[in-house]
Amino acid sequence: MPEQKLIIDKSLLNKNQKIVVQKLYEAAKIIDEIFLEQVYDKNVEIRQTLSKSEEPLDKLKLEYFNINFGPFDRLDHDKPFVGTEPKPLGANFYPKDITKEEFDNWLKAHPEDEKKNLRVSLQ
Repeated sequence: MPEQKLIIDKSLLNKNQKIVVQKLYEAAKIIDEIFLEQVYDKNVEIRQTLSKSEEPLDKLKLEYFNINFGPFDRLDHDKPFVGTEPKPLGANFYPKDITKEEFDNWLKAHPEDEKKNLRVSLQ
């Protein structure tokens, strides 16, 4: 599938609007990198490895990695398509080895954290 590009008619924007669009684009790139790290702690390493590879299959995996923001197929119940490690239940928000029981016990001991809405998904 060929890469799709978003094309805008810049003549519709004044100078300030063009600056705003550029700033929004730059901010989105930063947010993408933050999100990539939030999803899985090995994402940066995996992306780098796939980017350096000369293997045609790895180039395809990199494309799919960029779509999914990681090595887990969001359309196939987060099954890994790079490696075999399953997607951590708490993504990269919680330590990998924390159990739901440990997390619930933490919240009981620190009710102020529950109010901060720290619960993402350890179900």
